[in-house]
Amino acid sequence: MGITVIPISKVAKVSTLVVDTNLDLGLYALQTPAIYISDIYEHTLGAGIGVGNPVEISDDLTVLGSLIASYTPAAPTAGNVKASYYPDAKTTTSTSFVRLMPGFMVVRSGQIRVGWEQARTAGSTGGRVQIYVNGAGVSTEQYLNSDTYTAYIRNIDVSAGDVVTLYQKADSGTTYGCREFWIGSADDPMGLVIRAQEPA
Repeated sequence: MGITVIPISKVAKVSTLVVDTNLDLGLYALQTPAIYISDIYEHTLGAGIGVGNPVEISDDLTVLGSLIASYTPAAPTAGNVKASYYPDAKTTTSTSFVRLMPGFMVVRSGQIRVGWEQARTAGSTGGRVQIYVNGAGVSTEQYLNSDTYTAYIRNIDVSAGDVVTLYQKADSGTTYGCREFWIGSADDPMGLVIRAQEPA
């Protein structure tokens, strides 16, 4: 649904102005001796506070001071709704674990899902990928000896401030790749990741 158009060539009067998208007046200003909002009819107050548990107002809204809205998301549970995603492939010939992927810092404690794909890109043997949190391995090393990228997922528990990333290594004489790295939750991932950290 669009907005009620206010003509600029003559004085306009509308009893109800409904806006469900951005109201862009371009070079023109909305001028009136006074603007009265009689009712806000049971619509969600979207003030950049996220989704879920919306603020609903069914009676008159009177603001005498500042209107401050806050929203505290629930703890994440593991799922496939991506909060951060890094598609690029990174390869290594190192036989010791190395970090080539960015790290995602999470800001909410709970359980998240980590996904990735791995495969050898040269050679005839395999390699391994492991999830690291704050510089320490937290999952079983995933071994694969195949030149076809294969997807894996793991659910891990995290605390606010944890940095989640992937480490990888190759068998001797092999180049090993990792790609399609993501973390996610079961529903709303808003505010789950504060930033990505590139490898040092």
